[in-house]
Amino acid sequence: MGSGAKKRFDSVAIGEEWGVADAKGFHQNETHRYAPSGYPFSVCRIDGRQVAVFIGMAIPVEVRAELASRKPDWLDAMVYARAISDPRAEVAVIEAHVLSPDDAELQMCAFATACVAFDLGSFKVVPKSYLVRFEARDSVRVSMEFDDDAESWFGEAAVHFGDTR
Repeated sequence: MGSGAKKRFDSVAIGEEWGVADAKGFHQNETHRYAPSGYPFSVCRIDGRQVAVFIGMAIPVEVRAELASRKPDWLDAMVYARAISDPRAEVAVIEAHVLSPDDAELQMCAFATACVAFDLGSFKVVPKSYLVRFEARDSVRVSMEFDDDAESWFGEAAVHFGDTR
């Protein structure tokens, strides 16, 4: 239907902060894809905050609550997401869940999710934009570019109200 104010992001980075969250807590390592148990996550540094993005796997609601209860202090937010559009689509659609964010945090989480999804190779082409659909919330449209010199992402995110198909 309409869209809200846009929020600009500069110098958003995904560093070497990979890890696995399991029943014992959050563990950072660089070989998360080979972990036999637990849920791998990537950390995106955005606006001085750190967002853990779990993407590409189904995480049951009860496990989300358990992981949230073990969230370390160094993490500001956690997003559970999965790409649901064709990997060659011009607009990449991502379904996501984050615990009770305000609109500004929703935009930050959407931007972080789009960066991590791209970084992990979720798409076959470079999408023109990303539509991150949050459960029981409005969607956020993200447009972003990568700055090779700074090795970071920049762009904007805008909350979209109503039907965004």
